[in-house]
Amino acid sequence: MGTPGHVAICMATRNGAAYLPAQLDSLRAQTHKDWSLIASDDGSTDATWDILGHAFQTITGHRRKGPQQGFAANFLSMLSELPADTDYVAFCDQDDVWAREKLERAIRHLPAPDRLGFYAACARPCDATLVPLDRGFRCKAKRLSLDRAFWVSDTLGNTVVMTRALSDLVARTAAHAAPLRTHDWLAYLCAAACGADMVHDPWAAVAYRQHGANTIGAARGLTGLITKGGHLASGRYAAWVNANAAALAALGAAIIPDARDEIARLESLRAPGREADLTRHLRKTTARARVEMGERAPFLVAARMGLLSRQPPRYAWFEYLANSARAT
Repeated sequence: MGTPGHVAICMATRNGAAYLPAQLDSLRAQTHKDWSLIASDDGSTDATWDILGHAFQTITGHRRKGPQQGFAANFLSMLSELPADTDYVAFCDQDDVWAREKLERAIRHLPAPDRLGFYAACARPCDATLVPLDRGFRCKAKRLSLDRAFWVSDTLGNTVVMTRALSDLVARTAAHAAPLRTHDWLAYLCAAACGADMVHDPWAAVAYRQHGANTIGAARGLTGLITKGGHLASGRYAAWVNANAAALAALGAAIIPDARDEIARLESLRAPGREADLTRHLRKTTARARVEMGERAPFLVAARMGLLSRQPPRYAWFEYLANSARAT
């Protein structure tokens, strides 16, 4: 169990003026009061920068100019500028609304700041006015593991809180992870590979606002399937997995022995000619983790087609269809 400590909240912003005030209000309302905010802005052209300037008249922390290399790079850049007294680090999106107990509950699940700890929770999808989109929404606990982290980000970055010890490791790997899909995937992967205490809390920590300007959003159903198919068919997904593997290599001795063996085994399954072996492996592990078939199917098909190998083929026709479907 974590001890009360200082939380550095890392918020990446870009043209978020419409929803940023509500998120800032939810930070002010946190039951855990020992926190500060780093807001890194990636070239906003709306009132975001001014809203932040006004907020920091009453909020401890600072605003800064981001690297303008994408949201993931923006988040990771803040990990190298944490306050000296940081015990825990929380990722924060600009357009959500946090539950009042979000920080308090996360710290309760995490170990001491000098140990490796990773916490994630659920987020309830809402429309732009915060009306829930799914009346039957239920939080489900997820089994966090290296085998899952290697292939897919099972966690939502807007719910992630980690110990200072883990954030320092993540910062160390950031320069080696390119092209990077998401900052939270990298954090999850580092946690799993280095033997961190990992918790997925089946509790809605965030009202996850969905609107036309979402960078990623909670893509579901046919739209989510088409988007995922496009990433797989274009080779982008394999490139992300390659980047994750490169980032893991940068961890060196921090990786625990069992994880090192597991990474070597997973990488061997990505070799040319082992598509059937990889498909069987993913079928077993996703079934064991009770992953729904709608999520499992694209990865099983992709594995059989060689799309998760280190040098995958490109299926331009499917990529074209996926891009066309997203544009309509």
